[in-house]
Amino acid sequence: RSGENSALRRVLITIALLAMVAVIGGVGWWWYLSGAKQVEPSIAAKDDPATPSMNIQQQEKALPAVTPPQPQTLPPPPQPQSLPPTPPSQIPAAEVPPTKSPVVVQSQPDEPPAQKSETPSIISAIPLLQDLPFGSQAAIPEMKFSGHAYSPNPDLRMIMVNTSIAREGDMITADVRLVEITENGLIMIFKDTLFRVDLF
Repeated sequence: RSGENSALRRVLITIALLAMVAVIGGVGWWWYLSGAKQVEPSIAAKDDPATPSMNIQQQEKALPAVTPPQPQTLPPPPQPQSLPPTPPSQIPAAEVPPTKSPVVVQSQPDEPPAQKSETPSIISAIPLLQDLPFGSQAAIPEMKFSGHAYSPNPDLRMIMVNTSIAREGDMITADVRLVEITENGLIMIFKDTLFRVDLF
């Protein structure tokens, strides 16, 4: 009995499998047929040649008639107006800058001869060192002069006294001061005594 039962089970399982295959195949066939029916109307609508022609005719009826534009006539250009000639009296003359009168520089008159000879006369009135009193000569220290340089500009005048360069206004010693460097000598002062030294 056990062998019969196992054989019966195999038969039932085989029948069940066949039934399931049949059901699945039927469902697939039904789905295929329904899909084909839906595709046919869309293809027919695309292949219908009457629809585009109808649309084109409707568009042609809807478009209004276009009239070509008429050429516009332009007005003639205005004639240039001629300006009246300017009379000669109205033409401005070129401005001539005023000429400046030359400035006359008056030359200063030369100094009179009396003023020129005044300085030498004043210098000559100063006593020489060797003409001073003997006591004054003995009190003045001994000095040696060299390198005498005279110039109209007092700042450029100089002389070598002993071993030092001296200029006008310099103190040679504690009591002797160089007052002026002249063309041919010196003017010096010792305390309150003014004297001169001729070098040339």
